[in-house]
Amino acid sequence: MYFVFFFVMGEGPIRLRAGDTTRVAFALFAGNSLDDLQKISEDINLSDNFINPDGSYSSKPKISAINLIFPNPAQNTAVVELAVSDINIGELSLWDVSGKKLKNLYIYDSQNQNKLYPGYLRLEIDLRDLSQGQYFIRFKTDKDVSSQVLNIIR
Repeated sequence: MYFVFFFVMGEGPIRLRAGDTTRVAFALFAGNSLDDLQKISEDINLSDNFINPDGSYSSKPKISAINLIFPNPAQNTAVVELAVSDINIGELSLWDVSGKKLKNLYIYDSQNQNKLYPGYLRLEIDLRDLSQGQYFIRFKTDKDVSSQVLNIIR
């Protein structure tokens, strides 16, 4: 007697910055029943440690940075995608072309227990109170600083 079961476990999308790497792993195992398959999957602990038990692989970004701002140019709102390398405190802020800080968009600090965690984060920002022009979005953590240009059109 044969049993056929399919189980797909995935995560994505995978976004890589220049210099980052990732690995993709597959695990195939068989059993005589669904109970056997569940037991086997628990025994082998399908996790990052299973992919590379020596600890040299990490699925988190190497640095904290602004990955992407879209749409750009934007009108009323934009989405900022952040890559976060470690548990961090920091801020996302908006600056004009003269170098003047206009406002904090998001603040992450330990006092409010509002920390950043490793991975990718998307934030929508409201641009309706800004006039047409060029601005800078700056992401600063306790370890890294990143800036990207944001153009606003009306």
